[in-house]
Amino acid sequence: TVAPSPFPLNEGFTNPGTGSCWQLFGAAALTGGADDAIGDGWLSLTSYTPGVLGGAVCNTPFDSADGVVITFDYATHSGFGGDGLTMFLLDGDTPTPTIGPKGKGLGYASDDTGPGVTNGYVGIGLDESGWFSDPAVGGTGPGRTPQSVVVRGSGSVGSGFAYLGGTSLAAP
Repeated sequence: TVAPSPFPLNEGFTNPGTGSCWQLFGAAALTGGADDAIGDGWLSLTSYTPGVLGGAVCNTPFDSADGVVITFDYATHSGFGGDGLTMFLLDGDTPTPTIGPKGKGLGYASDDTGPGVTNGYVGIGLDESGWFSDPAVGGTGPGRTPQSVVVRGSGSVGSGFAYLGGTSLAAP
């Protein structure tokens, strides 16, 4: 049985503390009340340090029969040429969600450095480095494609995460 819909879910991440469904992983932190004034914060997934991973998962089941509309604002800055980020959906019945490895898998898909998320449904990568398109991720893909948007399919831990498609955003 699916619980009543928690949507629309509007979380600005501007203040200390998060909505009841959000769990932060790795280096993820809220900047409101720390680096920024309360009410002006962000969800910061990583610091300016190379080799770190951060994530936020809202593990609230919902019925997807009517489809899903997701919007978010993001910024990347002051970094060291980061890999990118993913927005992904997991099976809401997963009691203990996990995130995948840093780097190529963008915290979603398995790659040659570690396992992917548990019970992933779909992952959309905003891929700065291009590795999310590489066959080293999920075993399929056309090869490294920097500055691209990539979609990978379902998978769990060490299997699945097939390349479904992508497009380059690089200037011609």
